[in-house]
Amino acid sequence: MAGEILKNKREELGLGIHEIAESLKIGEEYLAAIENDAVEKLPVPVYTMGYIRCYAAFVGVDADPIVQFYREHLSQPQPSTIIPIAFSQKKGSRVGYLIAVLGVVIVAFLLFPRPPRGRNAEPLTGTPVAGKAPGGAQTGSALAETDAVQRSGESGAKVAAGGRHSLSVTADDTTWISVTFENGRREEMLLRPGQSQNWSFSGKASLKVGNAGGIDIRLDGTDIGKPGSSGQVKNITLPAAEAAK
Repeated sequence: MAGEILKNKREELGLGIHEIAESLKIGEEYLAAIENDAVEKLPVPVYTMGYIRCYAAFVGVDADPIVQFYREHLSQPQPSTIIPIAFSQKKGSRVGYLIAVLGVVIVAFLLFPRPPRGRNAEPLTGTPVAGKAPGGAQTGSALAETDAVQRSGESGAKVAAGGRHSLSVTADDTTWISVTFENGRREEMLLRPGQSQNWSFSGKASLKVGNAGGIDIRLDGTDIGKPGSSGQVKNITLPAAEAAK
């Protein structure tokens, strides 16, 4: 059993599964399922492979044989069968559907009348013109701040605007990564060699990397490089405190 490799190493190190789950921020039930080869209790393969690599790196064992076992036993989710409504309902329900559509059309006609035609007709839409209100106050809608994003393969950098940061991660080895932003948004993924991921965010971003030597990081167009060594589990906060000053 592939999971026994991790379990035996954990017990050899005198570590509890709860302790590892807390350190890696992975559900204890998932780590137990990995140890027991209970594939039916594990999430989708991309997450499971990341969990396995993080667990293996934490206890210091080779993850490849374990990953290979799970690749052979984890099945991809099958697409669900969707029965068209038209075939699952009786003929009488079609009449009700047509009546509902007709009602929507009538309401739309009443709420949005056709524009008047003729030489003196005024357009219903137009571009608002900024002017000056009495007292010199300026009117009109303000231009919304936009982030210019370059996604070209040559630079891979994002243009930061309005206090935002651009983050780019490129993998040269299979690496699991979790990113948490100040607004509470969190993303998890498994990057394979040659794959990259870009983000734009405000404030700070916290990264947990399962293979710190397998990725290169660019922040606001500056090449930071690899955050650690191969197989190392590392937590990173970007931008760093000294860089944020």
